[in-house]
Amino acid sequence: MIQGVSGSGGDNSDFIKKARGWLHENVGGEESGQKSDFGKTVAMGAGFGAAIGGVGAMAKSALDGDKVEITKTEVKHPIMKDRLEGYDQHADPMQDGKWSLKFTPTVRQEQVGDYTTTDVKATSQMGIFLTGVVGMTIGAIGGGIIAAGVKVLRDFILNRE
Repeated sequence: MIQGVSGSGGDNSDFIKKARGWLHENVGGEESGQKSDFGKTVAMGAGFGAAIGGVGAMAKSALDGDKVEITKTEVKHPIMKDRLEGYDQHADPMQDGKWSLKFTPTVRQEQVGDYTTTDVKATSQMGIFLTGVVGMTIGAIGGGIIAAGVKVLRDFILNRE
């Protein structure tokens, strides 16, 4: 038993009634017969979570911007040239007794040189805006879950008799 909380060491139900009354007056802020809508509470929590998550993620991304490492890689590309190797001949009969000759070239490619380009990559793939959107999404989900939990717990405590 908890002694000295309410002046008597005997009854815990009296302490619970006083705690619920205090929560109802100071935390609930509602009239005794009215309940706030669950969806509005969750939406408000999700909105606050999205705002906090978005601003926090964008601020962290902006502060970490100077820590981005840039890597340069040289890439070789071949220079190719077409070379005629020969041709194939096709003869097709026509309607008037004549023949149609078609020539198809045989072309091979050969490498005559190469050139080098520089490929530049940064370690951070997400920009400040995209990081903010991810933070907003995570914040909205987390804020909605926390608000729903607080709402259910608050309603459970206030409605318990």
